[in-house]
Amino acid sequence: MNLAIIIARKKSKRLKNKNLLKIGKYNLLQLAVIEAVKVQKFSKIIINSDLEKIKKQFNFLNDKNYRKLIFYKRSKKLAGDKAKAVDVVLESIKKLKDDRFKTVTLLLPTCPLRRSSDIKKGLSLLKKHNSSIISVCKTTFPPQFSFYKKKNKSLKPIFANSPLLKSESRTQDYSNSFRPNGGFYISWINKLKKNKNFFKGDIVGFEMPISRSIDVDTFEDLRYARFNSKKNLSNLV
Repeated sequence: MNLAIIIARKKSKRLKNKNLLKIGKYNLLQLAVIEAVKVQKFSKIIINSDLEKIKKQFNFLNDKNYRKLIFYKRSKKLAGDKAKAVDVVLESIKKLKDDRFKTVTLLLPTCPLRRSSDIKKGLSLLKKHNSSIISVCKTTFPPQFSFYKKKNKSLKPIFANSPLLKSESRTQDYSNSFRPNGGFYISWINKLKKNKNFFKGDIVGFEMPISRSIDVDTFEDLRYARFNSKKNLSNLV
């Protein structure tokens, strides 16, 4: 059996109440649940949140889909901005107390352009020898060219052997690199309990296009997501 977990924290620093901001008719949290339901492979969908009156957010779902939802109040120790998503996932699994579930899929509301088809394909990639399947997208610039900024605003290459120090700045000379895009994190539950991390072990990346890999953290991100969103959600109402 497959389990989905969606986590949503009430407080957000850069964009206030971002999980409740709307793209079209639905907010980010609702969109995450809608896509999870459309996958049709999750027996239960846990919503772990400290948001108030959260159950009313999903009255638009039909009875069959609403019954798949489980609501957990996010514990205070995991409600801070330094809490790790994987710890919230593990806490939810422990609270569920159901060994019939073999896989868990973490969905973050802040990746609203992720589609149910992406999640389905990710689930199909998970094999016994894998630890996790992570949604990724191409980086737009070689990471070898990156800097970090010191307190005095001076720049220092992240990599000691940066090609820029050798005047090697042709981006086409470097292979494609990828980054997690926040779309989904899929893992065998027994391996996640052991690793306590989605990035340990044999992990596989499922590539999503950059145009749908937006991570809503600022108002500009939200505007971009709204502009690019072309969702058809009427069949779940």
